[in-house]
Amino acid sequence: MKKRVIEEKGKGGIGAFVLGICALVFFWVPIANLILAILAIIFGIIGIRKNVERKGLAITGLIMGGIVLLFIIISFSWFVNLLVNINWSPTDQGQTLNNTYKIGENFVLGNILFKVNQITTADKIVDGEYQINADGIFYIVELTTENQRNESFNFFLDQFILMDSEGKKYSADSDAERYRFNNKDAISGGQQLQPGLPITGIKIFDLPPSASGLKLEVTAPGFLDAEKAYVNFD
Repeated sequence: MKKRVIEEKGKGGIGAFVLGICALVFFWVPIANLILAILAIIFGIIGIRKNVERKGLAITGLIMGGIVLLFIIISFSWFVNLLVNINWSPTDQGQTLNNTYKIGENFVLGNILFKVNQITTADKIVDGEYQINADGIFYIVELTTENQRNESFNFFLDQFILMDSEGKKYSADSDAERYRFNNKDAISGGQQLQPGLPITGIKIFDLPPSASGLKLEVTAPGFLDAEKAYVNFD
């Protein structure tokens, strides 16, 4: 009889332990991971309160369930943040979107204001005693950006792409952007833009001399089908 009582007392701890392991194994399965994590936590609490013989298993199961639940909360928060940052294009609602601009015109993508101030070409970049030569022709694009959001924003890699009339796309020259041009620094991926504080910087592209019909492609903050705008160089 006493043995049976001990076995009954041990079920809560064993159940929490098994459910905790299952929650860890199936942490990548939506809904199932949440159910297993919650059950592991419940059984773990029950085991700790009522179980003496298997309390260690109950505590372990509770911890594993808590880890999976924390992972779910962090993943959900990350996903919601991505959804918030999606720029829902007016074209999805049947409206016409003017996404082509001229040099000197302001435009807004994802609550970030952009303006291409000027375009300069050069065969080399000279910064004090340092110099880098272009393989073709350097196109130096001077931009002004302003964060109109309520929180900081980080530029991402290849947010600015140069395109020619044939549809070829050119990323910025990271080697050339290590140098200052006309006392201006390059706008780099990961650089932070604070709300209400406009900055002016440059992007440098190395293109073949034959490239023509150039336009700058600017991508809005977000993911998947993020809105794009184009600035003609002509």
